[in-house]
Formats: sequence, C-alpha cells, structure tokens
Amino acid sequence: MGSKKRSKPFQPKWKPAINTIAVASSRVAKLAPETVRGLAESLGRSMKELTVPERSAHAWQDLRMACVVSRRVERMGVVKGMSGIWEDAFAALESVRERSMASGVWRYCTPTDSELEMVLEMTKMHSIQLSYLSVGEFERVFLASRSDLAVLPKIFLPVADDLKAA
Repeated sequence: MGSKKRSKPFQPKWKPAINTIAVASSRVAKLAPETVRGLAESLGRSMKELTVPERSAHAWQDLRMACVVSRRVERMGVVKGMSGIWEDAFAALESVRERSMASGVWRYCTPTDSELEMVLEMTKMHSIQLSYLSVGEFERVFLASRSDLAVLPKIFLPVADDLKAA
C-alpha cells in the first residue's frame, strides 16, 4: 500500500461566502434606538394625518400595519401582555374604515375621540414593544405580518377627479 502522507495540506473545495459570526451577531443585536425613534415619529405623523382628509387613508394604512405587526409580536411571545391594547386599536381602526368606506371608496370621516385615544395608546406601546426586539426578531415579525395583511380588507381611494368634484 501507498503512503498516506499528503504532499499538500487538505483544502476544502467550498468556502463559506459569508461571515456567519457577523450575521449571527447582527441578528441578535437590538434594534438601533434611532430606528425605533424613527418608527415612533412616523406613527406620530400618521396619528396627526388620520384627522386630515387628504392624508387619512394613507395614515390609516400605516396605523393598521403597525397594529398588525404588534399583534404578531404578541403572538410570537417576544413581548407579551398587551393584546388588549392591540385588539382595541384594531377595532377602532376597523370602525374608522367601515365609516369611511360606506360608499365603496374612501371618503374621510372624522375619527371619534375614543378611537383616536385607543390608536394613540397603540402607537406608544408599539414603540416600547419595538425597543425590546432584536433585528432578527423584527425581520421575522415583519415578514410574518405580510401574510396577515394579505387577508385583511382593502381600501379603495377615490380617483383625483372624484376629489375635485366633492
């Protein structure tokens, strides 16, 4: 039999293309405070725009997205104990949608004070909830929330000509 000594050291034919340690550590890191602050400011703007006729439909969509993400975080078990807040805010947003979509397309209707209060509480708690998430958890929650959004009722915005006639 021949000798088992190698003339060259063993080299695998494949090499990892990514630094798995760096990927793992980035997925474990908390969301950056600037990111959480930016999302909170965006939700604050959406809260104000919910009372502006021209922007209310887009603000409603942003707030509903935040509510869906919050519910998904609750279901994943990362931050628990706030399901009542999410359900109340979701009911308030659904009530606004039903009134605004009575004609089949979005027509602004003023949200009640109690609806605004429930949604405002949801936006504050959502920001707190996000501060506890890691980057990897946020990515998983956000991707899972997309499937939740697909089954929710859609809104139809009026055409620009309809806005001029109204």
